Amino acid sequence: MTLDSELGLRSAFIVMPGRFSVHHLLDEPTELLGSETLPRMPDIAVFDFISACRAIAFGLGTAAVFHLMRCVEAMLREYYSNIVKRQRVKQLLWSPMVQHLRKRRDAPPRALLDHLDNIRVNFRNPTQHPEARYELDEAQDLLSLSIDALNRVARDLSDRENAT
Repeated sequence: MTLDSELGLRSAFIVMPGRFSVHHLLDEPTELLGSETLPRMPDIAVFDFISACRAIAFGLGTAAVFHLMRCVEAMLREYYSNIVKRQRVKQLLWSPMVQHLRKRRDAPPRALLDHLDNIRVNFRNPTQHPEARYELDEAQDLLSLSIDALNRVARDLSDRENAT
């Protein structure tokens, strides 16, 4: 009887398996990234990536997408600042950074910049709308896209370092 009355005071989440293993989402989310990616991510991007994975594990699609957008944007800022040393755009905003990178003589691969633009236009900008909601399947799709973008950024940075 006491247990029944106390259970009414508690909330519990049931973690259901999805496309990503619960172990990876909760215990080892950074294992989902390429081997070169984590060391290149700023701390805030790592925090948001881990938060997004936890949100997916607990079925919180909208929260996961919000954190993924912050993560990818933080990684883009790091990437841009690493490549562009002088005459940077005044504000490190997603679209101006990508457009500036496209115009450079040593521009990053088009596929990478197109991928970042796709995420910005189709997810980041709509996510800012206060009525935006995301189902768990959409969040898992975006996790896959984000992992790909993060890995491509890290790979390009590594290629640039190895070329010098």
